[in-house]
Amino acid sequence: MPAVSVNRTGVPSIKPTGNSPSIKPSPSASPLPALEPPLNQSLHSQLVYPGSDSRLIYVKHNNKKEDKKVNTIPDFSYCGYEGGGVAIPTVGTTVGNGTVNDQIPIKITLVPQPNGTDRANIQNAINYVSIFPPDEHDFRGAVLLKAGVYHVDDGLAVDRTALLLNVSGVVLRGEGQGGHGYNASSSSSTTTVLRTSVEFKHEILRIDNRRTRLRYRETNYTQVSDEYVGTGAMQFTVENATLFSVGEGVHVKFTPNELWLSDIHANTYMKNNSIHWTTTDYRINYERTTTNIVGNTLHIHSPLVQPMQIKYGGGQVHKLVKQRGQRLSHIGIENFRLEETLVIWML
Repeated sequence: MPAVSVNRTGVPSIKPTGNSPSIKPSPSASPLPALEPPLNQSLHSQLVYPGSDSRLIYVKHNNKKEDKKVNTIPDFSYCGYEGGGVAIPTVGTTVGNGTVNDQIPIKITLVPQPNGTDRANIQNAINYVSIFPPDEHDFRGAVLLKAGVYHVDDGLAVDRTALLLNVSGVVLRGEGQGGHGYNASSSSSTTTVLRTSVEFKHEILRIDNRRTRLRYRETNYTQVSDEYVGTGAMQFTVENATLFSVGEGVHVKFTPNELWLSDIHANTYMKNNSIHWTTTDYRINYERTTTNIVGNTLHIHSPLVQPMQIKYGGGQVHKLVKQRGQRLSHIGIENFRLEETLVIWML
């Protein structure tokens, strides 16, 4: 097998080995251990598997009908809380000795309302917690929904969104999901359910800050100069890296051409030309942060999940400049069920 990468402590990650022209090792990277085979080849993939120390090993491979072994399965641990490797905080959880772990304190506790105004009641509670200042961990507090069924239909005909979280640091928490799947129980004394039963399209829950949403402006850009940047890459060479600084936000853009569109047969199966895909339709932006710059090689904080080849149009890197707003963070939605009761009229 070709050379591989091994994860950061406790969490899988990719560390390039440097045997590919498009993925060069950082000067500060520590030496990689020798490749070891899967401990149990019948249970694990040949492309990613746990090593003897339980850390994941990622094997470089070539895609079908290609010979360049520059791709790896992307390390999706970067999608985890705080970018991965950080424990999810608890909310008012009783631990073994009977004490309550309140990393995120419960600011208000609700029970289902008999008059069917749960939507307004829950939204008012969310708004109430949103007023508190963030603590040292950037949390304002939690709304606890005690077990029971909450009917959140009131006012839906006007807003079409039952509940809205639009401030960072707020957690909405129930007391249980009642199991898994379609037949899971909704009547348990330890199950929290949010339910709607209306005939029109709607949202039960939205996380959005439309008025203060983060806005970026793209400025200077340069072309990716590597012939082939593989899936899973966290570094690549560009024509002019002096346009960027470490710690900046960038858009890495896959810019496909007509040859790529033809080779993936994008329009082969469209009947009567009802849909005709163009190269613009397939442009993909990856928002990343630069972590190191060595010559014209950019290092980014999390992997790409799409290969980029010059013969297929290659890619570009655009510098991002913040214009206004901010991104929501530290919002928790946990431990309850969302249910919609479909109303069907029979004529």
